[in-house]
Amino acid sequence: MAVLKPRWIPEDKRYDAWHCCLSQIPDEILREPLRHQVREIDLAGNQIEDFPPNIGTLWPELRVLVLWNNKMRHIPESVGDLKKLEALNVKYNSLERLPASLTRLTNLKTFTCSQIEGVLSKDVEIKNNPTEIRKLWDELFTQKT
Repeated sequence: MAVLKPRWIPEDKRYDAWHCCLSQIPDEILREPLRHQVREIDLAGNQIEDFPPNIGTLWPELRVLVLWNNKMRHIPESVGDLKKLEALNVKYNSLERLPASLTRLTNLKTFTCSQIEGVLSKDVEIKNNPTEIRKLWDELFTQKT
C-alpha cells in the first residue's frame, strides 16, 4: 500500500491524514489558521501514541475526530472541552481507560471504541444515538463524576 500524504480539504473543513504512517499529530493542524477552521480530523490507520494534553482548546470547531487503528493508550482529559464534537472513533487502539471528561461532550451522537479490559467488556459502536451514549457514560462514570 502506498503511503498517503495528509491533506486539507477546505470546502469540507476536513483534515484527511488516514494511513499516512504518522507517529504524531501533524503540526499544521496544531497551528493557525487550520486549528480554528477544522471541523473534521481523520487520523485513522497511523502509529499515533500520544495526543496533546490541551486537545480541548486546540480545535474549537471540531465536530468529528477519527482516531481508529492507532497506538493510543490514553485520551487526554481535556477532550471534554471539545464542546462541538459530535462523533468520536477510538476503536482499535490500546486504550487503558476512558477519561471521565467524556461526559461533558453534550453534542456527541456517535461513539466507537474497542473493548478495554476492566472498563468496557465489549466493543462499543453507538451511531447517531446520544441517549445511548449518556447511558454508557452513566454506567462507566457514575462513581467517578
